[in-house]
Amino acid sequence: MKLLYKNIFLTICIVLSLSVQAQEKEKDNSNQDRDRAEKSTAPFSLNYFNKPGNSYLVLTLQVKEGKLVADERTKVQEVKGKMPYPTGNLSVRVLDAQGELLDQYQMQDPLVVRSCEDEKSETKPVTNGTVQIMLPPSGNIATIELLRDKQTVQRISVKALIDEYRRGFNPPKDEDDQ
Repeated sequence: MKLLYKNIFLTICIVLSLSVQAQEKEKDNSNQDRDRAEKSTAPFSLNYFNKPGNSYLVLTLQVKEGKLVADERTKVQEVKGKMPYPTGNLSVRVLDAQGELLDQYQMQDPLVVRSCEDEKSETKPVTNGTVQIMLPPSGNIATIELLRDKQTVQRISVKALIDEYRRGFNPPKDEDDQ
């Protein structure tokens, strides 16, 4: 019986020793991978968010009767950081005054509310509310076009709003100021 316990104890010690060695080898590999990644990327700079090219605009629009409307509550704000490119079923095309494409990206349709409760997926159109649409920091944005299934859902002229923001009539407000 003592021999059986000794063999079990010895087996457990060997298995633990081998697993520790495997973990140390994996740790060394991950450290090497991290070192390689750090060598191939630029060092982090605290000034990243202060550089003009590292921001984008957010256009806040109202939804009235299922349509996006630019009214007196519409505002443009600058957001520091890189513009995220989410995926979704709505294509946003950003056009200049001549109708040339400046940028295009996908996003989840802001005019549809989704519910995924209890294995039931339900969608309903938004009739009234507020939505935000991201825009690149380009100075000559005139129109945004929303497309669903390659068909234009809506075109919104935003040139006056962007120009007003650039002139300083619509500066971003800190939450502390409110």
